[in-house]
Amino acid sequence: MSKAATAGAYRHRRILNAELAVLYILAGLGLGLTVPRIRRGPDLPAQQVIGVLTTIGLGVLGLVAVIFSLGILVGRWAASNYSPRLTQFRDTPILRQTFAFALGVTVFCISAAFTIGPRARVSMAVLITAIVLLVLMAGLLRTLQVTVATSIQLSPVLSSIAARGRNLLDAAYPDDAGTTASPAAPLPAPCTTVTWPNPTTVLQRIQVDRLVCAAQAANAVIVLRAAPGITLQCGCPWPTSTDSSPPR
Repeated sequence: MSKAATAGAYRHRRILNAELAVLYILAGLGLGLTVPRIRRGPDLPAQQVIGVLTTIGLGVLGLVAVIFSLGILVGRWAASNYSPRLTQFRDTPILRQTFAFALGVTVFCISAAFTIGPRARVSMAVLITAIVLLVLMAGLLRTLQVTVATSIQLSPVLSSIAARGRNLLDAAYPDDAGTTASPAAPLPAPCTTVTWPNPTTVLQRIQVDRLVCAAQAANAVIVLRAAPGITLQCGCPWPTSTDSSPPR
């Protein structure tokens, strides 16, 4: 991908993030101006509701700093341990959704507090709406926490890199993406299973040429059950040798 295309994609992503934040802010402002005007149902003392709204609004606003801190710390950790080009967590949708939702909750609490004004009592719907938004905010923060824990682990990062690599290859070679390979011939029943006899280790590479020579010499088919990067335990099955000689 060229530098111009990368810069264009980054600008497009920034525009989407700004639009999402503006959308949540407008939604919070609309709720803050509408919900306090409800006159039906049970009501509560206005000053107590204003105090709760102010506390929630300022508390959620402090979460914005936490979200920025998570983005910066995880981004720097991934850059120092893997690659400075590894930006999966920075580009994840849950990060910008949590940030935009926090802004919307803050705007709702502040605008609702100002809309109540000097009234003596206000509908309980204001407090219920604030609690529902707070619960949703807690759910988003929990999802963000799980995403952070996943982004600093090696296995999910490698899986994400492999998935992105396959997507890039499919985009670079669209003609080969739709082709399907011919079905493989059915294999005979396995007759020998080889287990790993040594202590626990990580499979780093497979000497394919030696396996091919061994299969040709024994007139057999060798089926590999482990790929490079997998931890091999002592006694676990590794390749399976299947006799491919014609029946007699």
